Amino acid sequence: MFFGAGILFFPISYFFGDILTEVYGYAYDRRAVWAGFAALAFAAIMAQIVIALPVAPGSYMANYQQGLETVFGNSWRIALASMVAFWSGSFVNGYTLAKMKILTRGRFLWMRTIGSTATGELVDSSLFYMLAFYGL
Repeated sequence: MFFGAGILFFPISYFFGDILTEVYGYAYDRRAVWAGFAALAFAAIMAQIVIALPVAPGSYMANYQQGLETVFGNSWRIALASMVAFWSGSFVNGYTLAKMKILTRGRFLWMRTIGSTATGELVDSSLFYMLAFYGL
């Protein structure tokens, strides 16, 4: 079975989002989501600047630049899709967890965390793959 490495790690962000929402509340989780969004935007801008810088002289550096362009050339599209998916999925996760806490009167933590994570990851994955790879 083949899959992207992100499949292994992005559920961890939902786990931390659940902890933030459960312990500190939905508003605190939203601030963390916006901080993550800003960090991702900054990384995407840095990648584009690195690609745009002039190439140092020499054949090694020309090959190196070509490698950078191969790896980071589509990073704006991946980053934009990641930002939209991260923003949407995280807010769906936090909102679902907060509403389920009210509905269950603070009981059934396992059900709240699994249910909210499932809805958040569904939104995240659906949006990311649709936006990042549309037309490719």
